Amino acid sequence: MKNGYSSKRSIILKLISIITLMFFALTGSGYPVLASSAFATYTLQPAASVTFSNESTLTGDRYTVTVGGTYDFVTYYNDGIVKDSGSNQTGKLNLNRQDRVVLTNVSAKAYELSAPTGKFNPLESIDPAFSRITLQPGQTIEFSNLLAVAGDSFSVSVGGTYDYVEYYSDGTVSTSEQNKTGRLHIARQKTYVLTNSGQTAFEMVGPYEKFKPVLQSQPEPSTPTQPIQPTEPKQPIEPTQPAQPTPSTPQQPTPVNSTQPILIQKSRLAGQSRYETAKIIAESIYSGTVQNVVLVSGKTFPDALAGSVLAYKLKAPILMVDSTLSTSLEASDYITSHLASDGSVYILGGTGIIGPEFKLAFQKKGYKVWQIGGQDQYETSSLIAEEEESSPGTPLVIASGGNFPDALSISSFASNKGWPIMLTGKDILPSDVAHYIIKNQPTKVYITGGVGVISKEVELDIKSLVDNVEIIRLAGKDCYDTGNIISSNFSSNPSNVFLASGTNFPDALAGSIVAAQTGSPIILIDSKSKTLNNATINYLKSLTSKPKITILGGTGVISDGIISLIEKILNGENVNEPSVPVAGDSTPYWVENGERLIVNNKETYSDTKGISHPLISPDGKWLVYSQGKTDLIVMDLQANNSKVLYSESDSDYVVYPMGWSEDNEKILFLTKYKGIFSGGNRLMIVNRTGGDPNLVIEGAMSADWGKDGSIIVATPSEIKIIDQSGRQKQTLTTPKHGWFADPDSPTLPADGKSALYHVGSNYYLHDLVGDKYKTLFTVSDPAGTGKAYMDSNGKVVFVEKEAVHIYDVASGNSIVYYDQADCNYVNWLK
Repeated sequence: MKNGYSSKRSIILKLISIITLMFFALTGSGYPVLASSAFATYTLQPAASVTFSNESTLTGDRYTVTVGGTYDFVTYYNDGIVKDSGSNQTGKLNLNRQDRVVLTNVSAKAYELSAPTGKFNPLESIDPAFSRITLQPGQTIEFSNLLAVAGDSFSVSVGGTYDYVEYYSDGTVSTSEQNKTGRLHIARQKTYVLTNSGQTAFEMVGPYEKFKPVLQSQPEPSTPTQPIQPTEPKQPIEPTQPAQPTPSTPQQPTPVNSTQPILIQKSRLAGQSRYETAKIIAESIYSGTVQNVVLVSGKTFPDALAGSVLAYKLKAPILMVDSTLSTSLEASDYITSHLASDGSVYILGGTGIIGPEFKLAFQKKGYKVWQIGGQDQYETSSLIAEEEESSPGTPLVIASGGNFPDALSISSFASNKGWPIMLTGKDILPSDVAHYIIKNQPTKVYITGGVGVISKEVELDIKSLVDNVEIIRLAGKDCYDTGNIISSNFSSNPSNVFLASGTNFPDALAGSIVAAQTGSPIILIDSKSKTLNNATINYLKSLTSKPKITILGGTGVISDGIISLIEKILNGENVNEPSVPVAGDSTPYWVENGERLIVNNKETYSDTKGISHPLISPDGKWLVYSQGKTDLIVMDLQANNSKVLYSESDSDYVVYPMGWSEDNEKILFLTKYKGIFSGGNRLMIVNRTGGDPNLVIEGAMSADWGKDGSIIVATPSEIKIIDQSGRQKQTLTTPKHGWFADPDSPTLPADGKSALYHVGSNYYLHDLVGDKYKTLFTVSDPAGTGKAYMDSNGKVVFVEKEAVHIYDVASGNSIVYYDQADCNYVNWLK
């Protein structure tokens, strides 16, 4: 008995060991596992380009890429500013933290790139490192750097003799030169007109993302006759850093729905950090001597939120400081250059937020220093309000002290009107704020945010403190919706609009003083999204004139793609629907988790809950979907009746439709095992009229049926094209991938020449003829999305975060088409 027990115990222990080793091998945790390689490699074909980055935020984090041939490269900072570039280089390339590189193979043969595994993240780039243009004798080109932020300049290599004129953004001449040779340095906020003054043609080369030359029809080097890009105004752009901006005389509004698009004036105030951005914003409004400055922490927002009203009253810029004086050079430089010798420095926050060394250092320089800080942000806001010395009865703003967007959205309006901003918790009105309210008896109190942010109890507390006070709550479904409601309430048709990140506070807070000059709205943008939410779109659509746009922060927080989308909205373009011809148009339809089965702008088809993966037949007469994940249902949309085509009796499997045949007679569907292994999955075809299904292939994870009858299939290791009998026709060369990031959710667009699929968070468009892929877009949650479908006009529809998005392949822009419900599946209705 003892020996038998010992034998069984030994077997059990061995099994446990094997299972444990398998677990750690799969997850890569606990025990060390054998890595595939210390270095990752990437093969780059001749004339092909690749982009890679070092997104680390760790100081000193850098790595080296070994390049096996000759290359061109451009290195960009994370905000899009050109850092370095080179042509016909060889050898290694170094990447510092937050660098991004575009590299092009200029050799005659393919070669390898190699770098440390885990750091090296190469992706194919459709754009080369450099753009090139050949200029014939007497020909003229125009190009600009008008939208560049501080520090953003680059050089253009010119291969011959040329004349050029450099213009300021207001159209005045900056400098000019004739018969020049060699490189031309392109400064920020300048436009250039250049003519080949030699006898032979030559080539010009510049960074592709920056150098966008436009060939002029007539060689007129002295006068710019055509803008570089359609988005730039034909009239001179106003300087982005005016010495003392004054309210302009309102002009006759131009209807947004005008048939003639009007180019939008825009400028960007941005630096390479939040501290430099704050300094640039300060210099744009107060470029001369100032009597006061306001310092706030660039790292924590609570004590800073209430400061915009005080700064506006003091005619003081808001400057950001870091944790130490030595790392706050931008603020120190501005104070040294602009603050009067007898000026005052107001520090918002206690010494736990902004240390005592700041006060001591500025006192030693002879400035008067006032540090306004309480035990918490609520007491600090009341102390700031006391410093503002508002008269009794002045309206008051109550905002959440736990987050910043609502306070920032109203900051420019409150500053312009002199209304103190005071902070509260969700459920309890702080005693310091209550004392201020009792003392000053405001006639109106504006509460920013819904009851989930500031409860009804706080509102009742305020009413109990002031007789006949008018409480106005400005609230939306989220901070962006709330912000747009605030803007609509105080500025329904502004002449100026300011854009700032809604995911961080410094840019909006520093810019609130500039926006307050004209009582202009600050619209918060989700920096983590490539789209605008519906609330912002609707506010912009409501404007009857086209305001000037000022962007606070670099392209890393508000991209040029977002700005382009805003311009389209202000010009009356319908961004909520794909641009498709009248004949054969495509309309997105989707599934909600509620009562409705399919929703689009033409029909609503109703059925029971528990449905998924609906597919409408090519002729629009039939619908197939999965119900309860076990039944495959086909519905006659004209007769409004349905029947079960297939039922899965095995509880370990689920059933999903994958596609329709082009003749509307057959349905491709998948019976899928619920576990992590796909060996038992069966891809099958069944007639729409019923009958036994035919097996196509086993082991499939997802599939789609093309117009030519081909089927695209994703397996755990590859994506391939097969025929209806399962015979393989082509295997696609997909991006490299690892565990739990297999190529998935493939679809075949109508052109028959391409495929769509995703690997992890990245969606790719694959050229089937050349077997090449390129990245289209990245989603934040690959588990919450699925198949993406492309129509004949290059519009891709997909679901992310339960909202319908449409991506335009040509422009690279993406919009939220529908986000009013919980969507879980999407397709085109032809």
